Amino acid sequence: MRHPELRQTDLRYVKVEGRTYYLLVFLDVFSRFIPYWELLRSMDRETVSLAALTALETLAEEDRARVTIQSNTGSAFISGDFARVLRENGVGHTRIHPQTPEQNEFVERALRTHGEPLHEDELSSRQQAEAAMHEIVRWYNHDRLHSGIGYVTPAAMHFGEAERIHQERRTQLAAARHRRKEDNLKLRQLSLALAALAETRSPQTTANPRSSQSV
Repeated sequence: MRHPELRQTDLRYVKVEGRTYYLLVFLDVFSRFIPYWELLRSMDRETVSLAALTALETLAEEDRARVTIQSNTGSAFISGDFARVLRENGVGHTRIHPQTPEQNEFVERALRTHGEPLHEDELSSRQQAEAAMHEIVRWYNHDRLHSGIGYVTPAAMHFGEAERIHQERRTQLAAARHRRKEDNLKLRQLSLALAALAETRSPQTTANPRSSQSV
């Protein structure tokens, strides 16, 4: 794991059959990977703090002290319950300035990306919404190439595969350039050979005046 690891968290409203749920996301800033998300029935301090504890329990105990959570100043994130969960797990906490969502830009952008394919008007239950979110997060983590991390997936970056992928791309690019140079050289050599052949087959430009006289 990287030292330290910054994770941004935030909530997004999700409407299902007229009822509001709350999508809580934790995002690893370095890799843009989402290691944990949950669709909550409420955004009160106890619910959010319990979800945060569940998210932290996905980490090995020795890794938790390397993590810092960054959040906005919403009531659930500044509550004593939330602070106690982080403190008891040895996790740091930083808060962005009020009304400055750009300071939490990575998770904000991820939530917008998740919202685009989520057709709330087609959801008829919380279970259906969770299934849809599960597929969207899977696509985001494992399929979507992210421009901010060199056009690899967040999973590739998170699990240490990005450098190998980048090296393979550099090798393929160098090979493609070499092939283009060889092809261009062959075309030039062929062009020169055809020009030389045309030169040897061209007629005499100056006739011998004696050859046209009668004997």
